Amino acid sequence: LWALGFVALIATIGILYAVPAYVFASLLLRGRRSLLTCLVTAAGVTLFVYLLFVQLLMIELYPGMLFADY
Repeated sequence: LWALGFVALIATIGILYAVPAYVFASLLLRGRRSLLTCLVTAAGVTLFVYLLFVQLLMIELYPGMLFADY
């Protein structure tokens, strides 16, 4: 069920917004971590994904249906 939600988020709002939402929700609800831990981890993972794919590899990430330019 979590994977389906993640795929739906990616399709709707794009990868860069879906990753922190999924990581935050997963850590908070499934991992029962503190709010601060969830926020810092979600931000760190998002920064890592952005730097790796967009900056280093120069790959344009899927923007999602809501933020598409067409």
